[in-house]
Amino acid sequence: CDSADCPPVSPPPPPGLVDLLSARKSSADFPAYPASAVIDANPSTIVVTGIGADGDHPWVAVEISTTEVIGDVLVTARADNNFNLLNNFEVFASTAFGA
Repeated sequence: CDSADCPPVSPPPPPGLVDLLSARKSSADFPAYPASAVIDANPSTIVVTGIGADGDHPWVAVEISTTEVIGDVLVTARADNNFNLLNNFEVFASTAFGA
């Protein structure tokens, strides 16, 4: 639209924010601490997972919008006396959800 009568264009979302669509974890253990806690934007909720189906390496997967670029990933340890349970972890980016 090249006219002053055109409706305003919505600004793009702030850089660094992506649409977090869903989350999964490697086991159904600890149902009181669901995978969805990693995408609820509340640092006081936690996700707890047991041993994965492969017998080792528990994991949590987050699905984002397909066209988003990942710049940073923020991992926050729980704020209680079990903060040390988050250790020796890796972050992977993949085109396959939960792979």
